[in-house]
Amino acid sequence: MLLLALMTSLCSLSQSRPIHYQAGLLKASATIAPTNFYRAYSTSAMLNGYLEYIVEERISIRGDIFQYIPGVGRFVFNHLNMPQNYTAIYAGFGYQLGKKNWKHTLHIQPGITYTQIGATIAYPTPRYSVNPSINLKAGTCLYVSPYFHFFAEINWNNSSIRNNPESSSISTAQVGVSAGLGFNIQTRRK
Repeated sequence: MLLLALMTSLCSLSQSRPIHYQAGLLKASATIAPTNFYRAYSTSAMLNGYLEYIVEERISIRGDIFQYIPGVGRFVFNHLNMPQNYTAIYAGFGYQLGKKNWKHTLHIQPGITYTQIGATIAYPTPRYSVNPSINLKAGTCLYVSPYFHFFAEINWNNSSIRNNPESSSISTAQVGVSAGLGFNIQTRRK
């Protein structure tokens, strides 16, 4: 809520400021994203980082990575299905709406997940799985200077661990939220 209030106040100040958002902008950030594995009734945290390049006024190319932070959150599903490691990598396109330095974004990103399920008595060695995934992301971004921006995003991604011998598959579908300070640099001259 504090971030939204800050973004709103900065937006009113930014109306008379120079426009920092334009084609050729390269931006990046990393943050901890609270995440809900909604089909497994469990919560966790992911380290989420992204790199995005603004190709045209409304089009961007973006890559995201999510890394599971073990031991953070509440797990309802049993230990047999609890990931010991989870990494997701996505790359796709984005669409920006908005005026001047405040943009609203929509992204669609296909990707892959790499998951490790812990060892059990029946399967004494850890099992690994690489699976296809999709990430949909919506957010808002306020560019406050040529080098910094504030962002808030919600993402939904869907994937399943398909080679689990104890069940047909385990859903890793999740909804997460990320917000924070990002860094940007202009790669094209005006």
